[in-house]
Amino acid sequence: MLFYIQIFSLALSLITIYACLKWLRNNAVYRIALWAVALIVDAIVYFVYNYTGAGYLGIMLLVCIPFIFRKKDKEQNEG
Repeated sequence: MLFYIQIFSLALSLITIYACLKWLRNNAVYRIALWAVALIVDAIVYFVYNYTGAGYLGIMLLVCIPFIFRKKDKEQNEG
C-alpha cells in the first residue's frame, strides 16, 4: 500500500511542476491551485506515513516558487 502512495506522491509532484511551468502559463489561478494541492498532499503523506521522500518532494515544490509565481510585468511581456 505504501508503495502506491509513494508512486502517487512522486507522480503528482513531478506532473504538477511540469504543468505549472509549461501548460498553465497564462492561467495563474489554476497554476497556484495545482501547486498548493500537490504541496498539501506531500505534507499529508509525509506526516501520516512518515515517508521522507514526500518531504523532499515538498521541498522541490517550494524551490519552484520563483518560477511558478512570476511577476506581472514579465507575464505581460511574454503574452
